[in-house]
Amino acid sequence: MKVAVIGAGSWGTTVASVASEAADVVLWARRPELAEAINSTGQNDDYLPGFTLPSGLAATSELAEALD
Repeated sequence: MKVAVIGAGSWGTTVASVASEAADVVLWARRPELAEAINSTGQNDDYLPGFTLPSGLAATSELAEALD
């Protein structure tokens, strides 16, 4: 199963993190630099500083890619 979470704020990032335990998750971020930071560091320091995201979670700023 694949899940897309639209919105990489604190709530969306938390939902994506929990969902990634059971599915492949793509987290859509409005800002490309936030998506890049999530992918490169495994953290969303803007909204959940200090929380390491699961390795199965990927981020993108391309809505079509998230929904594919």
